[in-house]
Amino acid sequence: MLKVSKLSVSYAGAPIISDLSFEVPTATTLAITGPSGVGKSTVLQAICGLVRIAEGAIFIDDRDITQLPTHKRGIGMVTQSNDLFPHLTVSQNIAFGLRLRGTSPRETSDRVEEMLELVGLSDFAHRDIHSLSGGESRRIAIARALAPSPSILLLDEPFTGLDDETRDALMHQVKSILQSSSVTSVLVTHDHSEADFLSSSSLALVS
Repeated sequence: MLKVSKLSVSYAGAPIISDLSFEVPTATTLAITGPSGVGKSTVLQAICGLVRIAEGAIFIDDRDITQLPTHKRGIGMVTQSNDLFPHLTVSQNIAFGLRLRGTSPRETSDRVEEMLELVGLSDFAHRDIHSLSGGESRRIAIARALAPSPSILLLDEPFTGLDDETRDALMHQVKSILQSSSVTSVLVTHDHSEADFLSSSSLALVS
């Protein structure tokens, strides 16, 4: 379970998030909605430790992770730009977090294969990142985020920039992935149809 308690974030003295609290039960998805500029992405960055919080606390299964560095929080994140490493192959991208954690080569190989199957791209292990379509890149980014078995998965506008057909197909694939992996997740989106389709509950931020 993810719990955010009385979270406040400021930038250059101006409040971005003020006294925000919510909980996401285990194996469910919370959608955070709202217009651009209200701090939706900032909430995700605060959860995974990429921005300094002014006040508040973040818990995973009642464990306070507020002061932990990002790589020790057990959180996976998929950004709008995917952030895949262009100099690595698909399998090397997915294996990145596992190797940082010291997972054995055999276990890493098995996990990469499992993740590729999960996202429906089993034959893509040796593909170059530049050869992927937008939808394929997004699925590989999800596979990389899930590979180290994070407690929490954060999805920041994962369907932005995709054509309608690809977006609709990827939404169904992501829903299947979230259900089969039983991961607790937070989705940031400005699109209420995405929120309704993928989430168990929603939280609207306003300016």
